[in-house]
Amino acid sequence: MQTERLKNLRIENELSQNALASHLNIHQTTYSKYEKQPQKIPAGILDRIADYYGTSMDFLVGRTDETTPYPESHTNISYRHISQNLLVAEHEENLYKKLRKRTLSPP
Repeated sequence: MQTERLKNLRIENELSQNALASHLNIHQTTYSKYEKQPQKIPAGILDRIADYYGTSMDFLVGRTDETTPYPESHTNISYRHISQNLLVAEHEENLYKKLRKRTLSPP
């Protein structure tokens, strides 16, 4: 993963970490960690960062040097669709954990 891309994009767009974090509805310290360790970025956040900058998730993670996002017609899979599915799966997993905890808790 390209560790410099997030920071460079933010600086090129004259944004503070706090301003971008606010746009993403996350804390500034969380965003700071993403710039230092981009492999820790959840797919949903990565998708929102790519949308904000008008680029692709592939560019952000270093899979391509092309900054222009792929047109929807050139791919069979929408990153937005993948992100939404990941968010739903994460939500379902959290619900499962809560239910399991309640079930296993003594009365």
